[in-house]
Amino acid sequence: MLKKTISFSIIMLIVFLIYQYGVNLLKKSHSISYTVGEGSYYHINEDYNNTKDKSYYLFRVTTNDKKEFIFEFPNKFNKQKKIVSEVKEFDKDGWDCLSLVFINKKESTIPICMNNGTLYSYNYAKNYVDLSEYVSDLPGIELDKKIDKEEERNENNDNIVVVNKGYFDDEVILVYNYKRIVAYYKKQDKVVNFSNQDAYTNNLGALVGNFYLVPRYGVDSPEIRTYIKYNLNTQIKKEIVLPTPLSKDLSYANGVYDNKLYVFDKSNMTQYEINPYTDEVNVTGTVEKYPFAYINGQETNISAFEMKDFNIKFYDKIDSFSYMDYDSIYTNSEYAIIGKDGNYYKVYNKYNNTPILLFTNPNAKEIKEKNGNIYYIENDTIYKYNDYGIFEMIISNELIYNNVNVYEIY
Repeated sequence: MLKKTISFSIIMLIVFLIYQYGVNLLKKSHSISYTVGEGSYYHINEDYNNTKDKSYYLFRVTTNDKKEFIFEFPNKFNKQKKIVSEVKEFDKDGWDCLSLVFINKKESTIPICMNNGTLYSYNYAKNYVDLSEYVSDLPGIELDKKIDKEEERNENNDNIVVVNKGYFDDEVILVYNYKRIVAYYKKQDKVVNFSNQDAYTNNLGALVGNFYLVPRYGVDSPEIRTYIKYNLNTQIKKEIVLPTPLSKDLSYANGVYDNKLYVFDKSNMTQYEINPYTDEVNVTGTVEKYPFAYINGQETNISAFEMKDFNIKFYDKIDSFSYMDYDSIYTNSEYAIIGKDGNYYKVYNKYNNTPILLFTNPNAKEIKEKNGNIYYIENDTIYKYNDYGIFEMIISNELIYNNVNVYEIY
């Protein structure tokens, strides 16, 4: 009887563990609040989010004296709740920095700092206050080791390009070079030719999912009859034939939505939808049928005359950030990168009144983001910014003269 009871208990335990695993596997999100620290000094709002791109935790930490700090951390805890066990604090010379230590005692967040009510990234703050001893006491943090990563350069003669392959992780940097696109992988480069003559401006090229789309320009032809699609995963180039030719000089890209590129041709007042996954090209707008648009995060339709007169571009919802009176903005489903007076801030959608100042650069142009890294052009260089520093990725003299829509990050 006792053996049967024990066996039954073991079976029920296994069933319960399988059930719990299944619940965790299917869990999309949670949002809870709790406190840590002596006297419940740190009030933590913990949000777990599971999107199609990534799963991560977002934390808002409020101290008893009403200071708010925002942290993000990848899902390394199987979607568990209440994963913060301790908050390590640094307080010196007007700088207040926090790092969250997790329940395994082996992981912690890179610090976020506050000075005079403004939040700063670790990279910014370390230039004004010595954080080396504080950071050395944080479990799982290897900032100095990452910063000292050896620089490896690969030079070629294509308009004097120098690539710092030592700073690549798993990203691919695509650079537009008039007759070709060059895809710079960590271990190799791939040249994709699309024209026999220089096309100085890139009004019609775009990254769509894992494809880069760019027109095939004919020699001295005013029309575009095909698009080149380059698959960044397979490194295969194919052509998509357009049902009717596009005007080379009177067409522009509206933008990308739902893994499709939308292009408007002013010469015939027609909008086309190009799907690189199916090679289909559909007419989605004319004078009689209002073209498709994605404006401020909403699907809508706009007259062909507006498309012609105002060069309509798609963009995500940005209303909630208008209070910052920004000069430039890049948005995704999680946060915005906002430029104002040469300062660049990260502002999470959920906590859009708590910007974090990342870096200052009044000369930064063409901001892009991928996997938490921020990329921009300054002078002749494409830079990458992340928690470990700012790195020169690609140097090309042509970037001084032509820097609009000339690179993408995959």
